[in-house]
Amino acid sequence: MAKTTLTLDLDYDPEVTHPEGLASAMDRLLETALSIPQVMDEYGSPKFGEFFVAGAKKDRPEPDNKKGQQTYRLRIDGSLLREQQKTLIGIIIGQKHAEDTHKALDGILDLLDEIADQGHDRYGIDCLLCECEEPGYFCSGVPGILARVENGKLVPGTEVERCDLCRRYPSDEAALEKLRELGYVQP
Repeated sequence: MAKTTLTLDLDYDPEVTHPEGLASAMDRLLETALSIPQVMDEYGSPKFGEFFVAGAKKDRPEPDNKKGQQTYRLRIDGSLLREQQKTLIGIIIGQKHAEDTHKALDGILDLLDEIADQGHDRYGIDCLLCECEEPGYFCSGVPGILARVENGKLVPGTEVERCDLCRRYPSDEAALEKLRELGYVQP
C-alpha cells in the first residue's frame, strides 16, 4: 500500500477557533463521513490518518511556560468520556452517605471536568458532558445554570438554579450572581 500527504487550505475566524481545533474538527468530520458503509470502496478503502496543522510538530509536548514544563496532548474520545462522567456522577449521587468515597470521587470528577474542558477549549473535541447545556426551555446559555432566558435576558420571575448534575456553581445564588455579572439580569 502506498502513502501520500494531502493538503487543505481553510479560512477561519481566529476569534472563534484556532488551527488545532480545526484539525480536531476535521478529524471528527472525516470519521463521520467514513462511517457511511462503502463510501470509499471505489477508491480501495484507503486508511486515513489524523489532520495536523502544517508546520506543527506531531505528538511532541510543547513548552507551557518559561520553566520548560510540558503540556501533554491527550487523545480524547468525547462520547466515551461523556459516558464515563455520567457513570461517575451516578456513583457519587448514590454514595452521598459515604463521605470519604464522596470526597475521593469528587476529585476524580473534577479531574475529568478539567480534561473535558481542555479537550473542548484547546482542541475542539466534543466531550463536555452536562445536560444543562443542551437546548431546551431552561437552557440559560451559561453552562451550569438552569433558567429561562430569552434574547439574552433572564425572563422576569424566573427561578435560577445551579445544575445539580455538573455542580459548576456552589449554590443557586452563585448561579444567579453569575447571570448578573454577565448582564442577563435586567435592572
